[in-house]
Amino acid sequence: MFALLDRDGARALLAPSARLVLASVDTADAPAPQRWHDADPATLLALAGHERCEAALLALAAAEPTGTVPPAILDGLRARAAVAAWRAAAHADSATAALDALDRANLPALWLKGAALALADGPAGFDARPMGDLDLLVPPAALPAAAGALDAAGFDVAGDEGRYAAHHHRAPRRHRGDPAARLELHDALWPRGHPLAPLSVESLLADAVTVTWRGRTARVLPPALHLAHAATHWAWAHEGAVGTWQWLADARRLAPLVDSDALAAAADRLSARAPVGWALRVADLLGPLPPALAALGH
Repeated sequence: MFALLDRDGARALLAPSARLVLASVDTADAPAPQRWHDADPATLLALAGHERCEAALLALAAAEPTGTVPPAILDGLRARAAVAAWRAAAHADSATAALDALDRANLPALWLKGAALALADGPAGFDARPMGDLDLLVPPAALPAAAGALDAAGFDVAGDEGRYAAHHHRAPRRHRGDPAARLELHDALWPRGHPLAPLSVESLLADAVTVTWRGRTARVLPPALHLAHAATHWAWAHEGAVGTWQWLADARRLAPLVDSDALAAAADRLSARAPVGWALRVADLLGPLPPALAALGH
């Protein structure tokens, strides 16, 4: 009775503002000029803020011929992109301080999600991969020492620790009180009581790869496991409601580094074939993904 949704059909269901946000994942996929005038400025700017893609959307708009983008949109994006640049710089400096603090304490740590990609991508990484916070994973036994090292480095607790007693990360920290420099110190991948595989932090650290950031070494997940974790985080932890732009951008960034067998094995390791498959299906409909990876979502 109902036909399966194809890529053209999926894109046609998106409102004009959402289609512009989607185009900003890859600025080479430029929208029709009229779409800027079809979009409601307030809606587009609100959506850009929700998805934290202000800088990418401004880059898309700036590439258009003069007069294509309505001034209300262009001016609004410029203002919001300036705030995004401040936030990115704060996270870059915060990551540097955290790396130094944990290195001085000789503590193992694994950087997750956007922070991992930003650290791997060099000086422009935090501008290219916006995020709300830095996610840093340490073994549970090392959590008190890691918290103490960060405290000594100027990371102030910015929440009620009691509320996070049963959570998989401690209360957020802000580096020297900077409201843009938020860090979450984790001792597990997922909240307590999750239905996914109970992977130990030690096993993840054993499989980690290293990247260099400002002359420092950081540990991150290998690409296949990173992609499977990002997919599960978006599809299961956030139920597809938060971080869609980040998920699509991460999938596009990581897909060329991953083959289908490695990704299937990573999804199995997380016991997350269903959320990974659903996330891949969405990414392919709005992407596309390489055919071998897209097939895992069907």
